[in-house]
Amino acid sequence: MSTAISIPPRRYSLLAFFLLAFVISWIGWVPAAAASWGVFPWQLPPMLTGLFGAFGPSLAAIILTITIDGAPGLRRLLWRLLWWRAGIKWYAFVLVFPAAISLASSALYISFGGAAPDFADPPVLHLYPLPPEFSGVGAWTLLPFVFLQTLLFSSPMGEELGCKRAGARSWPA
Repeated sequence: MSTAISIPPRRYSLLAFFLLAFVISWIGWVPAAAASWGVFPWQLPPMLTGLFGAFGPSLAAIILTITIDGAPGLRRLLWRLLWWRAGIKWYAFVLVFPAAISLASSALYISFGGAAPDFADPPVLHLYPLPPEFSGVGAWTLLPFVFLQTLLFSSPMGEELGCKRAGARSWPA
């Protein structure tokens, strides 16, 4: 008995995208949630569950694009990641605004009597400890690496291809 993968007609492709994105994302999250409640005797590594959850929409977009549009469609989808349609001021805003909000909320917290953050021991060091060879250089040298890791391997990139695919002109609304 052979099981063939049927290609969904174009009019059902958006529904197929959402179903596949949720299935891929929840493949990691459901076992992790069940393990946290004691239903499963073992816990999946948080990195694995995070990757499945974050990259579910992108994996669904890649799978459906290859299935429906083939390699040319995949090239068009990946090209959309490099197609910048906003002015440089908006990219500067996106990079600066979160830091400004964080600093403003810290200032507000301190002004109401909260303790100032310890910039000598940033929280990122608890996630990414510095190797002993870099202890003299300082924790701030990790900032570009943490930024790139967050940009490429966390939720923003994991969802971006899904947004590009769901918004592609080749998909009917």
